[in-house]
Amino acid sequence: MLRWVWALLLAIIGVLATLAQLDRHAYDVPAYAKFVPSRFADFSLFREAVNKVGHGSSRQAVVVARRLVEKHPIPAESLTILALAEIQAKNEDLGSRALVFSAQRGWREPLAQKAVAVAASEADQWDVAADRLSALWRASPDDADVREFSEMLLAHPEVQTQFAKRLVGRDSWALGFLHWAAHNLPPESFVHIVESANRAGARFPCDVISAFAHELLARGLLQLEERLWKSQCGAGEISSKYDVSFSDPGRESAAIESPFAWHFPSAVGLTTTFQPSPRGVSLGFANTEPLRQLLARKYLGLAPGTYALAITAERLDSVSRPILAQLSCAGTSPGTTIGNVTVEVSNQPVSFKIPNVGCAVQELRLRVAKGTGDGILISIN
Repeated sequence: MLRWVWALLLAIIGVLATLAQLDRHAYDVPAYAKFVPSRFADFSLFREAVNKVGHGSSRQAVVVARRLVEKHPIPAESLTILALAEIQAKNEDLGSRALVFSAQRGWREPLAQKAVAVAASEADQWDVAADRLSALWRASPDDADVREFSEMLLAHPEVQTQFAKRLVGRDSWALGFLHWAAHNLPPESFVHIVESANRAGARFPCDVISAFAHELLARGLLQLEERLWKSQCGAGEISSKYDVSFSDPGRESAAIESPFAWHFPSAVGLTTTFQPSPRGVSLGFANTEPLRQLLARKYLGLAPGTYALAITAERLDSVSRPILAQLSCAGTSPGTTIGNVTVEVSNQPVSFKIPNVGCAVQELRLRVAKGTGDGILISIN
């Protein structure tokens, strides 16, 4: 008799253990939830509540969600499911309060954060919306859904201003946000966020800001570039948008590089040198390739009008054809060519005209043929 009682007891314990294991695994494997009897449900309650909400069973969803909160009152996820169930059952007031509590309790709970952010923006509570959005970026900076949601929420200038304040001291995710925003938000919105963050005390690496400003110049957005650059890194400095003088990048590597600085691309067979001269730094080159190569390029911000471009060189060897200077409007597709200027060692200035419309930013490129040259200087008057 005792043997049968003992066997029965072991069988009951085995069933209970199996149910407990099923219940625990149901959180990760939703299909297991249906095998757990309601009186034994604990972890599986979460999946059951999610299923009820997802299938629109509002009355049953509320019952299950309330049981879930009773058993697990602390996790934010429980409150989020309860909020959705209550709202689905037309209990908006209870649902809204549950959402607020969920968002406050668990900043890693994305569903609650998104719901509260949307509700706050619709109620013009911009600081609350910005708080919830910053919580999402803090928890999941690489999440595609968070980025897509950010694009929608940051369409409001008021949210942009408030969110920018949350970038202060957030080195762990702020730069990731800026890289995303620079390529996904409208340029005006991106610049407004950086300006607002700087006014609130945020400081970003100037090489990063310079790269963003350079991209704005490539799109022909001069005014936005100037706002972005002067908001922090270029504050108080004289703009170099008219300056075409060369500088030695090797000697000034520690300095903050202006978005209007010269760039000297590397290429096979092309060597670039810099020499001091009475007029500053002059440029030298040696090109062993048979075709012309890009020696240097920079952006300018010349106002509409007529100008004279002059390029001089102390020496161009007999193999070399003249240096070719190409000037075009940035941001146009295709780029509007202002003019090609060929330059001999002793050339006269060549005039060109910046049109009144569609040419706020210009790109100047210098190309050299096979050969060598020294003492190259350029001026625009």
